[in-house]
Amino acid sequence: MMTLDELVHEYESEINGMYTDKFLDYFHNPRNIGDIVDPDGWAEDSGECNDTMSIYLKIRDDRIVDARFWTDGCGATIVCGSVVTELVKNKNVTEAINISASDIIRFLEDIPPENVHCAILAADTLQKALKDYADKNRQRNGVVQFTD
Repeated sequence: MMTLDELVHEYESEINGMYTDKFLDYFHNPRNIGDIVDPDGWAEDSGECNDTMSIYLKIRDDRIVDARFWTDGCGATIVCGSVVTELVKNKNVTEAINISASDIIRFLEDIPPENVHCAILAADTLQKALKDYADKNRQRNGVVQFTD
């Protein structure tokens, strides 16, 4: 019978073989977890595995100055939420609109196929938060145009 230490070591070896160092770094040290009070853009979405993600954006002069997320999901969903919020910081809204699941995967230097839906959830939630920002801005001044 295996000891707990042996079991943990075996599990860590298996995980280390499946995920890149960058993925594991974001897994062990997630960034930007939490919310933003009175966000300029916010959205919540659920993925195919029923994980839910919320993304909060603070935007000044059309530039994303802060981005945060919250999820009730698995480790891969936490990693993808963390990465997408890092990718959008300091980008203008037009640049952020172009961020996709492929960008998250490329940043992580690949992820296992069974975790791709986590990157899709993060990218989709970001797009919805950007749309929320655009809708609020359009209501305020009629300037921002966002296409679905």
